[in-house]
Amino acid sequence: MQLDGLQDILSVTLLTISGQKIREEILAPSTRRTALNLTGIESGIYFLQFRGKTGNYSVKLIVTGP
Repeated sequence: MQLDGLQDILSVTLLTISGQKIREEILAPSTRRTALNLTGIESGIYFLQFRGKTGNYSVKLIVTGP
């Protein structure tokens, strides 16, 4: 999954709905985009947590089958 516009983001974390960390990508300060590998992730509802310079933000992510 491609993520763009990340200039103020320090890390991106994929969490289960219960808060268990599945994947985390730590970003270099100059990073503006990254690809989060979702290979092997089962269908379901997850959260993407963005840790930024000005705070944390979360969005719901729905993963469907192949």
